[in-house]
Amino acid sequence: MVTARLFLAPLLHGLTGRAPALRGRQARLADAIPATGSRETFYRGVAVGEAVRPLSNQDSGAQSTLGAADLLIRRRAGAQAADAGEVVDVIDF
Repeated sequence: MVTARLFLAPLLHGLTGRAPALRGRQARLADAIPATGSRETFYRGVAVGEAVRPLSNQDSGAQSTLGAADLLIRRRAGAQAADAGEVVDVIDF
């Protein structure tokens, strides 16, 4: 589902002449997140007022987490851990 959101939705929007499907913004973290490895990482999360909170279970097969998420927190490859209050890139569903 995350892959479809990142790649399929923009493709379909482009093919049909609609506005871009991915709209990014920045928001502050409500909770800390760990460092990423050598790949870009998208954490499933929820909006909490003006902040964003990563959900606890980030396993790719965690369907309940995906169902509860209303945004993705985008972390570039090699990003260091981020503490609560830091600004991160977010993609809303």
